[in-house]
Amino acid sequence: MKKVVLKLNILDEGVKQKALKNFSDLTGVDSIVFDMNVKMVTVKGDVDPVAVASKLKKISTCTPEIVSVSSERKPEKKKVEGGSRRGGGNKKKTDERRKAHEKKKEDEEKKAHEKIKADEEKKAREKNKADEEKKHMKK
Repeated sequence: MKKVVLKLNILDEGVKQKALKNFSDLTGVDSIVFDMNVKMVTVKGDVDPVAVASKLKKISTCTPEIVSVSSERKPEKKKVEGGSRRGGGNKKKTDERRKAHEKKKEDEEKKAHEKIKADEEKKAREKNKADEEKKHMKK
């Protein structure tokens, strides 16, 4: 989405009405805002700035000046971590919770590795014991 701001020296109600009518022909126009005090027109949408300026030139006796063209992105919803439902939480508390969660996860992984290692050692002892018993049986 683009935001096109144009300045027009002669901007009155007649030009405003004609502009609204002509901008309706352009595809991609989402909104049009007229600021009569500073004689500015702001057009938002997927539009070509030159096409917008040429439409204004056709309806007015003076040449419109393109003041700015900017890409506007829709604000992304930020993921709220921690805190109440009414709105984000304290960043310090969020960091503390994240660190506590990571530590808990690390501890769980460590315990799981220790359990696997203990099980492997137990199997090795049982196998050695079984091998010893086989040797004694053969004697």
